[in-house]
Amino acid sequence: MAGPMSILDVTYKAGEDLSSSQYAVVVVGTSNYECILPSAAGEGKILGVLQNYPASGSAARVRKLGISKVVAADTIAYGDELEIANSVGDVRKYTQDGDNGRLGMAEESAVDDDVFTAFICPFDVSQLLS
Repeated sequence: MAGPMSILDVTYKAGEDLSSSQYAVVVVGTSNYECILPSAAGEGKILGVLQNYPASGSAARVRKLGISKVVAADTIAYGDELEIANSVGDVRKYTQDGDNGRLGMAEESAVDDDVFTAFICPFDVSQLLS
């Protein structure tokens, strides 16, 4: 199993209390360099995956590229592309519907509520594999 590997982490300001949101997918906030939880499934303005658990206004470390833990909202197979599943930043299999943003690819299988490993790569992962 792959462990966390940082390639690109960026620090943002937590635009809300994220103290219970480690490994959640975060999206752009209302001001520059601010991150918040998504408003709904499939949101496309993905910043990356939260690596710490900051209070509102504190430094939020976001993995934008590399290996990270994420939380499953459904059954996910090894190799599935991922997207935002809900407003708490969990992930599901990418649906290719509308403007949904890609997060990356599952590095292992998971079921609902599992914390599992994913490759964070916010573009079409299948293009890397072909």
